[in-house]
Amino acid sequence: MYNLKLSKKQLIVISQALESFARAKTGQFDYALEHVNFIGFVEARKMSENIKKLYLPELRENETYGIHQKKVSDDARIAYDIHQVIRNKIAWEERPEGGMTSYFDKPFKISEEELPNLTKK
Repeated sequence: MYNLKLSKKQLIVISQALESFARAKTGQFDYALEHVNFIGFVEARKMSENIKKLYLPELRENETYGIHQKKVSDDARIAYDIHQVIRNKIAWEERPEGGMTSYFDKPFKISEEELPNLTKK
């Protein structure tokens, strides 16, 4: 086991990077492109479709793989699991009364790895 001491801002950046990585692995290149702030939504969507034609030609326009599908590597699922744990922890810290978004749902393990344990000191 490893421990890593991070600021809240560093934790948020890691969470965003993990989500972008997981989404790119499922063919959601537009999400990753848009969230690095290089291009806007429309441009990201167009570029994503071009990337999919090259690297995932079996996918139709606007189609992506689900995170549970066998064609998606387990590293994408691991990244998404870690992202879920981080976003859940931050959501409850910022709004202890809870909320209606999935951020407040208990993280659902989708990889073969155990969910990480995130505590604040």
